[in-house]
Amino acid sequence: MSKEGTPNQKINKNKRMGIILISTGVLILIIAVIGWYFIQNATGVKVVTDSRVYNKEGTVKINIENKLNQPICFSSCYPFYIKAVNEGKIIDDYASCPFENKAFSCVEPGAKEGREISLLDNFFSFLLEPNKKYQLILPACIGCSEGDPFEEQTIFQSNQFKIK
Repeated sequence: MSKEGTPNQKINKNKRMGIILISTGVLILIIAVIGWYFIQNATGVKVVTDSRVYNKEGTVKINIENKLNQPICFSSCYPFYIKAVNEGKIIDDYASCPFENKAFSCVEPGAKEGREISLLDNFFSFLLEPNKKYQLILPACIGCSEGDPFEEQTIFQSNQFKIK
């Protein structure tokens, strides 16, 4: 008999190596998904819509949950934009702001607050196309106070939703 073993032994050895490699890959994937989930839910700011589908003239209801240790505030002039997901295009149909842009509508650390955004009142409905996916983009300042001059430090994005 040769040192390499029989053909059946070679096949069994290759099967074992394949099973070990696949098992290791699956384990790494599971650990990565669990880690990502805990990071997403442990820190940061979550912006979640109440539905995944809206009418063009509808009202988008969002919940903003602040898991940071500082308050977050939004722009009084440009509180949100809409992003066409597949195109990466930002839809911002705002006219020039006639007053000073201040921090407003703040969410304190640990708080969860609801908001409503009327697509029709903000003239976005004319720019939204049916059957496309969109996200809300909320420019924000962190650690600012209501009434401070607004300086965008970051943006928060909602989950994706569709216009029917």
